[in-house]
Amino acid sequence: MVSKRSVLFLILLLFYFSNRSYGQNYYSFGQNIIGNGFVYECENYKGVGAVRLYNSNNALTNATQTRKSGGTITYNKPFNNLPDRVVYEPRIGLSVTNIVGSALNATEKNSVGTDILGITLYINSDTGKVMEVEFIFNPARSGFVHIPPEKYYNIERQIKQNIIFNVTTEGKSLNFNVFTHAVRGRDLQ
Repeated sequence: MVSKRSVLFLILLLFYFSNRSYGQNYYSFGQNIIGNGFVYECENYKGVGAVRLYNSNNALTNATQTRKSGGTITYNKPFNNLPDRVVYEPRIGLSVTNIVGSALNATEKNSVGTDILGITLYINSDTGKVMEVEFIFNPARSGFVHIPPEKYYNIERQIKQNIIFNVTTEGKSLNFNVFTHAVRGRDLQ
């Protein structure tokens, strides 16, 4: 027979580990998150159940990429053979990962474990500067759901201030460029 003391101990142990492992979930679909200097929108990314978190001031998040000359963009090549629009340098992906790592404390880094945070950067075609940032993560399986919105806002500001791309001739012909990077929790330092 199990004693009341053992049951109570088990309940307290479960409560401790559930709070420690999961923390607060800040994000639900259709929610506007208002913070100091920002309003984030939280939506279901392409209906797949992933959180898409972006600043409500973003104009390009749902915009269509077009040619400045007015033509549409069509490529009859596989995705991996598309012309480069921005010059990818490995340092850019590393810099984005480092910005995320610098924004999170040790407990937050531990909570994301090996999870992945997708970051999409919308780039000015003329200057190569990042104009807008969005974040994508799985709310059911990702520790990134427990990161406070203020941290994402800080990451967004740091990326805009510190990341600049070299835009190719092809990229300069477009109204904006897009760069997507996956930040892996295990790479955060």
